[in-house]
Amino acid sequence: MKKVITNLGVLFFTTLMIASCGGGDDKGKTDATAVESSSESAEAGKWDKLAQESGLKKEDADKAIEIGTKMSDCYQLESAPGAMDSKMTDACDPFMKEFKDYCVSKFGTDEFSGDSPENKKVSAFREIMFDTRNELAESKKK
Repeated sequence: MKKVITNLGVLFFTTLMIASCGGGDDKGKTDATAVESSSESAEAGKWDKLAQESGLKKEDADKAIEIGTKMSDCYQLESAPGAMDSKMTDACDPFMKEFKDYCVSKFGTDEFSGDSPENKKVSAFREIMFDTRNELAESKKK
């Protein structure tokens, strides 16, 4: 009886792991919990490494994607690589406020430069947010 229970436990755990990993399909999948956007820019795992290195939680990365998605409509594409916000219109101000308020409430600061763990979280949040914004703005341009 003990062996049957152990085997059922192993079977359940294996099934759970396969289901949570997408069944081993080699093709990229979209993350079902990511914020939906018209171009579905959030692929599963795209920000995992950055989030892990900086200490962001999944909910933080999702929020950054959400704000970046909102910003894509009030942003003009930059001509210089790496530019972050010089061509955002005033319509983006509420989203920048949302970003700052979120970071202050979650990380204790909205400062992104520095070596503290909090600064690294804000910096990663900004990177996800602005990259999402840029990708969506680029896809709308086409």
